Amino acid sequence: MQLDNQFSQSIIENMINGFALHRIITDENGKPTDYRYIDVNTAFEKYTGLKRENIIGRTICEIVPNIRKDPIDWVAFYGKVAIDGGKDSMEQYSVAFDRWYSIHVYSPMKGYFVTIFNDITSIKKSEEQLIDKNEKLSTLYEEQTALYEELTASEEELRQQNDELVKSNRRVAENERRLNKAQQLAKVGNWELDLVKGTMWGSEEAFRLYGLERKSPYLPLPVIQRMVCDEYRKKMDEALKALITKNTPYNVQFKIILNDGKAQYMHSVAELEVNGQGEPLRVLGAIQDITVRVLYENELRERNEELSTLYEELSASEEELQENYLRLSLSAEENKKQQEILEHMAYHDVLTNLPNRTFFMDRLTIALGMPERAGRRMAVIFMDMDNFKDVNDTLGHNIGDKLLKVISERLSQHIRKRATLARLGGDEFAVLIQYIGSNHKIYEFCEEIRERLAEPFEFDGYLFNISASIGISLYPEDGSTAEELLKNADTAMYCAKNLGKNNVQFFQEEMRQGILRKITIEKSLRKALNTSGFELHYQPQISIDTGKVRAFEALLRWRDPELGNVSPLEFIPIAEDTGLIVPLGEWVLREACRQGVEWNGSGCEDLIISVNISTVQLKQANFVHMVKDILQETGFLPAHLELEITESLLINSFEQAVPMLKGLRDMGIKISMDDFGTGYSSLNYLRRLPLNTLKIDKSFIQDINVRGMGENIVSSIISLVHRLQIEVVAEGVETEAQLDYLVRCNCDNVQGYLLSRPGPAENVAGIIQKNYGDMFEMNLKNQQ
Repeated sequence: MQLDNQFSQSIIENMINGFALHRIITDENGKPTDYRYIDVNTAFEKYTGLKRENIIGRTICEIVPNIRKDPIDWVAFYGKVAIDGGKDSMEQYSVAFDRWYSIHVYSPMKGYFVTIFNDITSIKKSEEQLIDKNEKLSTLYEEQTALYEELTASEEELRQQNDELVKSNRRVAENERRLNKAQQLAKVGNWELDLVKGTMWGSEEAFRLYGLERKSPYLPLPVIQRMVCDEYRKKMDEALKALITKNTPYNVQFKIILNDGKAQYMHSVAELEVNGQGEPLRVLGAIQDITVRVLYENELRERNEELSTLYEELSASEEELQENYLRLSLSAEENKKQQEILEHMAYHDVLTNLPNRTFFMDRLTIALGMPERAGRRMAVIFMDMDNFKDVNDTLGHNIGDKLLKVISERLSQHIRKRATLARLGGDEFAVLIQYIGSNHKIYEFCEEIRERLAEPFEFDGYLFNISASIGISLYPEDGSTAEELLKNADTAMYCAKNLGKNNVQFFQEEMRQGILRKITIEKSLRKALNTSGFELHYQPQISIDTGKVRAFEALLRWRDPELGNVSPLEFIPIAEDTGLIVPLGEWVLREACRQGVEWNGSGCEDLIISVNISTVQLKQANFVHMVKDILQETGFLPAHLELEITESLLINSFEQAVPMLKGLRDMGIKISMDDFGTGYSSLNYLRRLPLNTLKIDKSFIQDINVRGMGENIVSSIISLVHRLQIEVVAEGVETEAQLDYLVRCNCDNVQGYLLSRPGPAENVAGIIQKNYGDMFEMNLKNQQ
């Protein structure tokens, strides 16, 4: 599972640390004079009192004019980090904000710097209170000592005791000043709850946080739920329910007990992902170990209570104080290390450790803004691994993740320092080349990538052959912004997929128009599904033996108010790609059955309705139940329904479809193969399929009397199919010569413009009454 840009932004936004990205401003001599805010998170607003909408794009001197009164020159301090490209940390009081801050600053690139900070004002005040209490304790103790000196001890002994007490107090004060109040950042894991399947995917870090071994990519929900302490369980359930039903932000803290009995405190945030209809699909979340921070806060409260008790009792033990303060001391080095890890995670992909989409877009934006960019060209390359979804679906996401890692390693080895390589998410990668020559050089570079990826990948006993579809956009020809260049490279990649995959395409404006046309059709399809914007036309299949109508094929027609008449050849593939073919096919089947009941009730008892079925529909687990429900709902007899499948079924989902088709056949439904001879059919396939009817594709019918072999092929098909006890329909019959030959070949049924064009339902009554026997009579006599 992968983290995308939106998810990385969510982590930064929900950090308990303040976050801000700035650009330094210098004078003509390169001296820092001011800095401008580019982005901040919610914690920044909390710790500074400044609102995001009031500061983005403005400088610090514009926002807080009296910032110059602070003890430190912030512009000079941050300017050094931004210009040198380094990093620094400090604790500092700000007069302008009247607050203490613990600040970590680093430069992701020259001229820019990021600050990650905490408000430690309350901690500093607590330190002052502790020192004041210790001073009072010292004063009281000195008074007690003086009294004891007068009563019992010699002057020298009392002086030695007093000196030792002063030294002890100094050591305590020193330990207090050494307290590191900066928050320890925990490692972060991510998880994904599938609301449809009820499974919960977790990253390796998520398993580690729960102390579990990652034997599969799915977190064991019952085990995790038992780990959560009872007092937090209800709160978490309510927060998750609110997220799913109301999209209320999910932000909870809770306590778990690991298998070894150790208690851990966790902080989790999540967001909801919905489908096109707004229905919840899955929950995407992150979990963070905040045990150190929680224990620190608890111990600090306990320490304050202890000091209050000591103040009242006028006694304290040096060893006890020293032990308490040492236990509360946080390692500055560890805190710094965790900070660097979080910064790295914000700009890198968790799975492959490649730069992520955020890093890539920042690098591309900066490259576009460089003054030396004028007059020079650069390229954005968008890569998508072909058929990678099949790996996840067949072998699981764990193997898919491993394959993505080795793909990333091979790409990194090939590209190295020649360009910027990033993983955008899923199986998508991008490359930025800042200085290019001719288009031919870029094409050769992409071909090298494609050839390297074509070399087999082998691990865990599997051998993978991977190909990639690659799209290229060029600056300045194809765009002037980072978003436009990446989008156009993506468009070129999709064009490469549509051209058969495993090839390289440069962006062209015509591609954008094609994508826009597809998007427009998809949008209009969704609208038409909700407004009943479709109509069925019917074309008869005529029995040569009787001259009567054997069946009517239901053909979908769509006239859109804005697009006009849209050909099925254009909108059906789009419906299949988007999944809309499932509800659309259900509407066609229901409408055809309803119309069939009406015709059969008017005296046409044996009339068959033939409905085309997409391979996508057959892949739906509930397809057979859906057909059965529609038959029961409409009252249409199964024996009067014929379902037409295409040859593409044989290569895409043959083993899955055969038992499904047999189940439909057992119900009494007829099964027909459409467009026979255009795809992957073989005698073995035909023998295994439960077919009633086979339709010869019109391309063979059109070859009759045109090509020498056309007639031989048609007659051979009819003879072969008859031996398998399957009925034949010849479609696309348009001439008398074609009809004459089909009659002589003992074809069972014919369909085509010569007999009747497809028409609306109101035309069917006249067609049913018509007898086509006159057209066949002469042919039948000649045959006899």
